[in-house]
Amino acid sequence: MYLVGELKDKNRADEIQKLLLAQGLHSHIRIGDEVVAHPSPGLPVRIYSLWVEAEEDAIKGQMIFAHAMGFKTTSIDPEEQAMRSQLARLSWPPVTKFIFILSIAIFVFSLLIENSSMETFLSFLGFSLKNETVLFSSIKNGEFYRLFTPIFLHFGFLHLIFNVMWLKDLGKIHEHFLGSRVFLLMCLLIGSVSNILQYLWTGPSFGGLSGILYGLIGMHYALQWGQVELPVKLPRHILVMMLVWYAVCLFPSALIPIANLAHGAGVSMGIILAGGLIIKENGNRQRALWCILLGAIPLLLTGLVEYQKLNGDIYFAKF
Repeated sequence: MYLVGELKDKNRADEIQKLLLAQGLHSHIRIGDEVVAHPSPGLPVRIYSLWVEAEEDAIKGQMIFAHAMGFKTTSIDPEEQAMRSQLARLSWPPVTKFIFILSIAIFVFSLLIENSSMETFLSFLGFSLKNETVLFSSIKNGEFYRLFTPIFLHFGFLHLIFNVMWLKDLGKIHEHFLGSRVFLLMCLLIGSVSNILQYLWTGPSFGGLSGILYGLIGMHYALQWGQVELPVKLPRHILVMMLVWYAVCLFPSALIPIANLAHGAGVSMGIILAGGLIIKENGNRQRALWCILLGAIPLLLTGLVEYQKLNGDIYFAKF
């Protein structure tokens, strides 16, 4: 049990307990005595202490308690405060660290070495193939690594920073939950499927980690909905923020080319894979089935919007 706060007023303790419950926190009130000098020397004063069972609930509860008591607190939302505290305690697992470091190293190498062939080497087909005559030509030549390696390409500093910082947090959460081997397989699967669909829609000129990141976000909130216990639970406002950004990227007047099919495929793959994980973790087959059945919707909607934007001029239709 973890202490949220202590009061000498039973009615006030009951009020704050109701506040905690309204925020989804179940607490217990313990009654104890404290000997003080006033108002009557040596007589005990009854103390009412509020307790919660989980450490992450204690952090959020303490913020709510402090606000209710009129204490000065930071402007950070209690849920986000709890999330940051939990993330800080998670170690950097090996797969997340490897992808993080390699993505930065490749970007720096491309900047320092003029006329670097890095983009040609890592892209889905190689940008040197201007006029492809057969779909998946490089893949058919045995270069299977290209199904995955576009994730390491980033086209600008902001593109890189945005992706690796999200990877740092999302990777830590899900690699600790899944284990490094399963997490690596998930990244390979989500990344490869996202890259394939983006290639079929717009051709080989794309890159970035965002397909995997959207996959992990879709998986995370699907697992939360499926009542699976995760090392860290992301607050709902992060989901709202990512959905808004997703919609902005889909908007036809976007200023830069964005791999929206990779985003949509990532979300769909993450939700569908979460369905299998829900069955494995808690056997909630009903919610798992909904994840599997509805998981394809983000990809289908994204494909429809992109088809309209391209006026039907999709890449694979040229062959």
